[in-house]
Amino acid sequence: VVNYFVLGIMFVLDVISTTLRSIKTEGANFYGKYKSVIQNLAILLFGLAVLLSISSLNIIGNLLLCAAIILAGISVGLRLIQIEKIRFLIPQFFTLCNLIAGLSVIFFSYHKEWEIAFINLYLAMVLDTLDGPLARKLEVKSNFGAKFDSFSDFISFGVAPYFVCICMFDWNPFVIVLGLIYPINTYLRLGDYKNNKHITPPGFFRGLPCPAAAWLVIGLQSIFPNNYGIGLLIGSILMVKFNIHYPKFTNAFTCKSGQIQILFSMIFGGIMAWGTNSLLNFFVFPIVFYLFTPLWRKLQKTTAT
Repeated sequence: VVNYFVLGIMFVLDVISTTLRSIKTEGANFYGKYKSVIQNLAILLFGLAVLLSISSLNIIGNLLLCAAIILAGISVGLRLIQIEKIRFLIPQFFTLCNLIAGLSVIFFSYHKEWEIAFINLYLAMVLDTLDGPLARKLEVKSNFGAKFDSFSDFISFGVAPYFVCICMFDWNPFVIVLGLIYPINTYLRLGDYKNNKHITPPGFFRGLPCPAAAWLVIGLQSIFPNNYGIGLLIGSILMVKFNIHYPKFTNAFTCKSGQIQILFSMIFGGIMAWGTNSLLNFFVFPIVFYLFTPLWRKLQKTTAT
């Protein structure tokens, strides 16, 4: 028989697509045309299944409907991206998710759910790498987006790691006071990134990026939980060492030294995870290797501005 749930989704997508086409006064796009062909073929098979009493034709028809839904979803998505307001909201959505992940780190740290807190911080890092490229890809730029991104980064990579440490040490006054340098330097690092892009060499960061500093903090806390927040001190210093240039993360995949670095990180991370019986420790060694990349990824004089 016809899967009415799938049919209902198809109906909703058709209504949305028709509405968007009427707004833009455009015809069907490439995906929409193929969706219509597959959808009509599915309807034909459903009819033949009834006329010829061949129930297996319904299975094929439902599969074709699922394929049509995928094409319809792509078609609707492309039309939504063409609407300026929707294009503006897509990067902000990822930035919002970054902020939510950072707030989740604070929440789960307060309840001493360390593994969940660490996972959320890693998730915030991934989301942070997506909003900027998406904004550039969609060609959307705004003061609100830049300020919202900086605020989210400050919470996720400045406040959240600091909160992890003070919760892990049961609100020790020494960690609370000394660790304050970390969110302060995070704020300074974000300000430098925003205001000094014109003197930042292409393909590099001036000082340790905030996500990398947060990664360092939770990595050290994961391996050495009794270090009294030494990661906060190291991370805060490296973030404002603007004379040290760290390569952008994406460059690690496009150069031989970066690929070797990833390979060794995976090997040592696997050994650490196996030795400590904690999968989270697998992610510690990449940031350890990244800290030393300025030693072999020298800044070329031709790239300096």
